[in-house]
Amino acid sequence: MIDATDLVVSPGFIDAHVHADLALLANPHMEGLVTQGVTSVILGQDGLGYAPGSSSTTSFMATYAAGINGPAWPGVGWTTVRGYLRALDSGTVHNAAFLVPHGCVRMEIMGLSDRIATDNELLKMSDMVDHGIGDGAIGVSTGLHYIPAAHADGRELIALGLGARGTVYVTHMRDYESGRDEALQESIEVGRLARCRVHISHLNMRPTEGLPAIEQARSMGIDVTYDTYPYLYGMTLLTRILPISLSSIPPAELVRELRDPTTRASLSTFLESPERAWATKRLGSIVATEYQDLEGLTIDEAARVRGSSVTDIVCDVLVACNLEVAVIGSRHHRQNEVDVEGLMRHEAHVFGSDGIFAGAMTHPRGYGTFARILGEYVRDRGVLELETAIEHMTSRTAAIFGLTRRGRLAVGYHADVVIFDPATIKATATFDKPQGRAEGVEHVFVNGVPVIRGRALTGALPGRAIRGAASGRAA
Repeated sequence: MIDATDLVVSPGFIDAHVHADLALLANPHMEGLVTQGVTSVILGQDGLGYAPGSSSTTSFMATYAAGINGPAWPGVGWTTVRGYLRALDSGTVHNAAFLVPHGCVRMEIMGLSDRIATDNELLKMSDMVDHGIGDGAIGVSTGLHYIPAAHADGRELIALGLGARGTVYVTHMRDYESGRDEALQESIEVGRLARCRVHISHLNMRPTEGLPAIEQARSMGIDVTYDTYPYLYGMTLLTRILPISLSSIPPAELVRELRDPTTRASLSTFLESPERAWATKRLGSIVATEYQDLEGLTIDEAARVRGSSVTDIVCDVLVACNLEVAVIGSRHHRQNEVDVEGLMRHEAHVFGSDGIFAGAMTHPRGYGTFARILGEYVRDRGVLELETAIEHMTSRTAAIFGLTRRGRLAVGYHADVVIFDPATIKATATFDKPQGRAEGVEHVFVNGVPVIRGRALTGALPGRAIRGAASGRAA
């Protein structure tokens, strides 16, 4: 029995977009998320992940995406989605559903080739997606800002949607800058031609730019939804600021290239350009001890501290960390707080933290998104009604991703429950201290088992993999 006087009893929150594919295995308690009331997560985002694929594909992803997902977990021993989901079943605090990552699929079939796929390769990729969904994945994701997925054309994306067999196609669009309108239309076309649901990751646009196209698509019967997080800064791999031609080579070769003075000389015009806006980009966690004093500094500040050029500091840090570096960047030039509020009010919207848990100097959204919404945007500013905000964290998210018997407090549903104090819930994570735990969550149950009681972690690990309906083991 729990005395919930003056508290809110809610379905457990579902994080629609999070990068915890390895973090959840390496740290199954995931305090940063569960202390916000998150009970389920959607993994395999942005086309980056660790299944399906041979050891060479997994090895590439472990190095290329380390700045987001952290160093490879030593227990990696699977090659299939089924094997990865079994690893999640072994004991975590969260339930976890998984999207087949396009990056793994393309890497397995085409390697780092920058050409358009042949018809036979498209068929093989579609079959890989289909097989992954049969193994329990709930859809497919692509990250068209990352390699090798950045080399895909529209035909390839439609093949992925067809391979997803009526589940959900989740996309980090090709461009959120100058080509965002075209990128949004490309995403919608996948839904129209493949007849699949389309979910757009972290829709970093102004409502006046993104919502008209989304609303038109929905009026035509194309099921388009999106997620956002309540911050005006994003986070991505530092390698993403390199020219695509350079970032598309194998990691070991890229490290050698970045050491080469000739390569650096050829890069300098690109990297020293004012368009890079280094004063708005700060370094995240740095694994190389000799550069850890630069964590949290903007890249131009880091260059000044070391008496170095921007080109040399970028290359030196990437080489020293074997590419395992992320960067936090402002998007104030294309979005403001009013835009963030407008996007979160829409009926097609849900919340995803885009949380990254690699290292200590990361983005506060991983530890703060859900508590920040309920404390600042609901209680303090009245941007959303409490019930609406919770719907955007629970039932809507479950419906988009096909999570059966989750997202509501109802007879026959899994007992994922969060009990919080609406008067005190708040995020404490900041950009200077991004791992500050949220406050105000009193109790959390996952699958009926208490994982937080009286604001204290119990140590229980009742979470499990959530498998899609096509697997025959939907849960």
